[in-house]
Amino acid sequence: MLLDRRHSFFQNLLRGIPLQYLLREAHFFNSRFYVNEDVLIPRSETELLVEDALDLIRQKKYQSVADIGTGSGCVALSLLTESNEDLRVFAVDIDQKALDVCAVNAFRLANKKPRGSSLELLLGDRVSPLATKVDLIATNPPYIDEDADRAGVHFQTDQWEPKKALYLEGESYKDWFEELFKTSYDKLNNNGAFLMEGHENKLSLLAPLAKKYFSKVQLKIDYSQADRFLLAFKDE
Repeated sequence: MLLDRRHSFFQNLLRGIPLQYLLREAHFFNSRFYVNEDVLIPRSETELLVEDALDLIRQKKYQSVADIGTGSGCVALSLLTESNEDLRVFAVDIDQKALDVCAVNAFRLANKKPRGSSLELLLGDRVSPLATKVDLIATNPPYIDEDADRAGVHFQTDQWEPKKALYLEGESYKDWFEELFKTSYDKLNNNGAFLMEGHENKLSLLAPLAKKYFSKVQLKIDYSQADRFLLAFKDE
């Protein structure tokens, strides 16, 4: 029986199923997260987004955060468990199956959560489920242009990870992000911040759209020196 299980495991590896899905686990920041095919596999680059968010929480004494497109909850739960501040965190996703994965991870990491902090899971598109304004919005949304850039996506990612979390149609790409910027601005408290991971070839095109709403917008690079993050700030 053990030999059969090993045979099946290695056969699935040969098929290209990502190791994290086979193990049902991925490491992110300082925790291990349950993952399955309903959520993206957490990437190390996204840890930079968490680091920037934690810095802002410390500096500005933010008390409320929304993670839009939470998936496994790796961003929301890392902010919740790593911050020294008591936080009210909202984990939002358009897919109930993704929220179910987030709920598993919330249970697994409950002992790391400060007593004064809270987590609320919300189902819906982008910021629409938020009933209250927040100090910080962090998001790793779908940002691959399906028409222009899908051919360059690694076959494992394209074949096994959830399409809804990866791709946007090219013809609606800019409109989708402008709506995200506009509605996120409206959902932020004064002096709030918006942090987004994005496509290295698209962020310079999206920044002018964000500047239509936010007083300050900047791009930041990842480990490979490519544009990877858009940071925007709302003044009083």
